[in-house]
Amino acid sequence: MASLALAGAGCGGELAPAERAEEEKIRAPWILTLERGTTRAGTLRAHRVVDGQVRHELLDPAAVMPLYWAPSARSLAYVTGLGQDARLMVRRFDGERWYPPASVTLPSGAPADGGLVQWSPRREQLLVRSSLRDAPELALAMPRADGSIATRSFDPSDLASVRWASSGDRVVVTRLTPSGRRATVYLVSEGTDLATTPHEIAPPPGFTFDDIDSGHDETPMRDGEISPDGRWIVFVVRSGEDEATRALRAFSTSDGWPSRGLAGCPISRNAGAGVVCKPDGWVGSSTLLVRRFASDGGGLEAWTPAMNARADLGRVTRASDRIGPGGTLLLVQEERSKALSIVDFADPSAPVTTPVPGTGQPSFSGLTFSPRGRWLLLGHSNRASDEGWIDVLDLYAGPPWKTRELLRGAKDVGRRGAYWAPGERSVLILPQQEREAPRGTLVRLATGATVPVEVSLQAADARAFFWQWGGRIGPDDRTLATARDGAMALWRTDLPEESAVKLEVPMTASLAWAPEPPSWAPAR
Repeated sequence: MASLALAGAGCGGELAPAERAEEEKIRAPWILTLERGTTRAGTLRAHRVVDGQVRHELLDPAAVMPLYWAPSARSLAYVTGLGQDARLMVRRFDGERWYPPASVTLPSGAPADGGLVQWSPRREQLLVRSSLRDAPELALAMPRADGSIATRSFDPSDLASVRWASSGDRVVVTRLTPSGRRATVYLVSEGTDLATTPHEIAPPPGFTFDDIDSGHDETPMRDGEISPDGRWIVFVVRSGEDEATRALRAFSTSDGWPSRGLAGCPISRNAGAGVVCKPDGWVGSSTLLVRRFASDGGGLEAWTPAMNARADLGRVTRASDRIGPGGTLLLVQEERSKALSIVDFADPSAPVTTPVPGTGQPSFSGLTFSPRGRWLLLGHSNRASDEGWIDVLDLYAGPPWKTRELLRGAKDVGRRGAYWAPGERSVLILPQQEREAPRGTLVRLATGATVPVEVSLQAADARAFFWQWGGRIGPDDRTLATARDGAMALWRTDLPEESAVKLEVPMTASLAWAPEPPSWAPAR
């Protein structure tokens, strides 16, 4: 059976009795379990420990994973039932109380079945679609304060794809028409009437939208790539059957701005001599990264359509997604030395590059990002001294950025797995290969304080599904969940192991923490 033991009772100094008493009043975060048998549907429950007592809430007797949380962390969408009985439900949640669920009913009167569930990244609005019925239906939905759900239809005819822009206020819909693909970007209002303002996007006369599709590692762009701020969408366009005319072109998602093409970057590996390009994602609010391939090695370029500005980043490869505050930072790696640098796109026309200390050394063995892009862990291994260490860099603290040592030990320390707490204030470092009693370390990133952790992965039932450590650290960065004596146990890492509270939950259950509300206030 799986178990966890804390080798140390706390991290940092001891609290005074009065402070400890106040700390004891803090309630553990909610953890959700889905217990299922022979089907994908199972019993969904929420559990919480308050003053050593466990509170249970039955949420649904036939729910299906995954769970879809609104960006506010105050609404949970999930599917209940299977096949023709599937229904999409939304349950409001204020951190203390679970409100009765509401079934999402489409404007036609039919229930949504979870064929599509996409929350807006910045609002409590979601895209839903019926996929199992004779007449598929696409709609916007929004929970109201009174528990009802407002909905508004989209025309689903010839629908190719639908998705939210990262800005959370625009929906991109692409359709198949006799003349080729067409795109519509809908600006969605913040009110519960869900009013939408469409803006049609079409290629220039004589051109069509096309795919990249020039190798197994390429990503088709037939449905366009919309910028994080929602103001530009980039397609590959082509004139007739001429392969050499396939190039990137950016279109404004609102009236008044002409489309702009990226000259000198044909999108094909068969375009003949010279430079060949492919898009490589966005950085900042509206800067597109473009990877160049050429006989001399190519490199990386940044293109900002709004300013029609281009910046050559040199012979580097992209090593990160959006990181740092505002997502304006990019981590790149030199092709030859493998050294890392941080590129700041605060001014897209003149990005500033800063080397990351220590990454050009032979000891550098790898990197890991926290999910929200604040922390960068850098592993090192010194074969000569049989020693390894992990450095950490806080991307919110610079520039200039400085690394500090986080953990040191045997040479395999620099290659261990990192499992992040949802709030990113703690990280659990565990061996990646050991199957029996691996010793790990829970690290408080701000202070560097550590809590030794020992985990046994032995199970009484060989068929049991081992709970994943990635979801075991609670959003309070203190509570750990693990299997113990054939059940689940919850306890805080700043208290003795004897304070653990055991929950009778099958080891085959799936686990998910209820998230904390974000620091920003989403539109209602």
